[in-house]
Amino acid sequence: MHKILEWPLPVSSGVQYLTPEKGGKIYFTGWTPTIGELDVGKNTVKEWPVPWRPKPPALGYAEGITYDPNSIPWFALTEAGTPQAGMIVSLNPKTSLFTGYGAGGYPRHLMFDAQGNVWYTGYQGINNINQCTAIVGTLNPQTLDQQYWLLPRPFIPCPEALWVDSQRNVWMSIQGGTGMQDVAAFARLQPSTDELTCWFIPAANPANFHGIVADEKGATVWISYETFQNPDEMAVFKFDVLSNTCLGYPHKQPPVYARQIFLDSRGTPWFADWFEKISTISPVAKCEKEVKIVSKTLRVQQLKVKTKTHRREIGPPEVAIIKPREFKIPVVEGCYTENILPPNYFNFAPNPVGAIAITPGKPDRIYYAVWAVQPRIGCLQP
Repeated sequence: MHKILEWPLPVSSGVQYLTPEKGGKIYFTGWTPTIGELDVGKNTVKEWPVPWRPKPPALGYAEGITYDPNSIPWFALTEAGTPQAGMIVSLNPKTSLFTGYGAGGYPRHLMFDAQGNVWYTGYQGINNINQCTAIVGTLNPQTLDQQYWLLPRPFIPCPEALWVDSQRNVWMSIQGGTGMQDVAAFARLQPSTDELTCWFIPAANPANFHGIVADEKGATVWISYETFQNPDEMAVFKFDVLSNTCLGYPHKQPPVYARQIFLDSRGTPWFADWFEKISTISPVAKCEKEVKIVSKTLRVQQLKVKTKTHRREIGPPEVAIIKPREFKIPVVEGCYTENILPPNYFNFAPNPVGAIAITPGKPDRIYYAVWAVQPRIGCLQP
């Protein structure tokens, strides 16, 4: 049995993504769109409504969120349903000042490199996976210089998560579409040469690579995959760049819906499973199987633009005191070590509760987000 704490959140729109825990605080995005801060020491939640909201019938979403080198939260703001592009936005929690930077399209996920540039995945055109043009972009917040690369169809219908390694290679997981049948894909953009390499893996459910993470040097890449009802299908893949080999880790007890993934301090991958679990690969079970993989490399078009900024300061955030609930949860061992989350104790049916995001904490704690009518953030202490 493992112990968890869970904080029910006051937002009603669901929680999307989390930052890693820093100084006892975690920032998160909600769909309304809203930005929140959970202080795990004080048991308080602050909420800032995003000041830019689309006119109906368009919808606005706050999606991926990260920190800049000064520990300021940045997030992707997407307006769906219209050709208008979204923004990359920073929030100064002390002043409630939002600063928006025009993006090359609808941004989805973002990450800073060691030089202080923010990278993002996204798409241009209408909000339709089979008709949009995928992009990867980078923005220098100091000079407002922005570059983005147009990614070709059908190889890249829509990029999902991304990871920037120390060599400034941009790794991304791919959502499929009509251009990808019976394969799943992930890719690496090398900005210095404009080269894009796509790796393709045979799969029964091509549309659903979700999370991706690489080690510091970009030598080993882990990708999470939604398997649904297929026994022995892989939930996690490990790719060795130098040998160009891939191992898959089958899941014997579907359904599995592996979403965000990260590496802990020991280099062990953890992922959030929509079907009520927080999981990692078992340290003792030897279940991996070599997976056939093929690749294709091509040059992609790069565009350079100057970015416009928009600033809006809003009033102080609403603050709520949240009493966490403590649970003892069962652990199931197999190819994966699975921590079974408690049933949804709010009036929301049917289960599953929807573990949608996962992020590291200290010391070796695992934080996760649960999507529901009453969303919550939890802390797993293995």
